[in-house]
Amino acid sequence: MGVGLTLRDIGVYVFFLEEGVEALIKRTEELTEEPDFLKHLTTLVELKQTLVIVSESADPIKDLDLIVETETWKKESVFRFIAQCNGVVSV
Repeated sequence: MGVGLTLRDIGVYVFFLEEGVEALIKRTEELTEEPDFLKHLTTLVELKQTLVIVSESADPIKDLDLIVETETWKKESVFRFIAQCNGVVSV
């Protein structure tokens, strides 16, 4: 869905928190049931969209060896950002 939104010149931010952060760690990449998961993420990165890890969710995980480049934001910053958005898709 995020890749599709970029076709309409809509900036896409994908936030990963709690268990979602684990999906970005290289050692769990092979555990995902979605074969195109990595392809979709790398496409978003290539399209200059923003993938964000919520820092409070990443703190318990040591040695984050991520499959894609991300930014790290504090939960409070995420809430402020979402509050000013025109639309939000939650999965």
